[in-house]
Amino acid sequence: MIHAIPKLPVHNITSSITFYEYQLGFTLIYSDEEYAILTYDKVELHIFKWFTTDSVSQLIAQSCRIRVKDVAKFYDDYKEKNIIHPNGHLITQPWGETDFTVVDINNNAISFYE
Repeated sequence: MIHAIPKLPVHNITSSITFYEYQLGFTLIYSDEEYAILTYDKVELHIFKWFTTDSVSQLIAQSCRIRVKDVAKFYDDYKEKNIIHPNGHLITQPWGETDFTVVDINNNAISFYE
């Protein structure tokens, strides 16, 4: 394996792009009515329009982790925007990583870690 790209379900492409651009600092590189690709430095994130079916009637929240340098800086920036998950404050985990979690407008959890 060489590389992984998170792909998260969203209710609305346009409002989700706005969240990722203005709240998290990503840059949009592609979008249409059902799919978008955003980047932040070397990280690429894909979002797709979640369509309900008879067997799947609601959006299922997903999660991903993004490795960063200076996790405390990201935490401070996102804390000012009030997007930190209530149970996702900056903490050093028993395995040695320091992380925190934000939740997007679609209930997807994104953990940033160092």
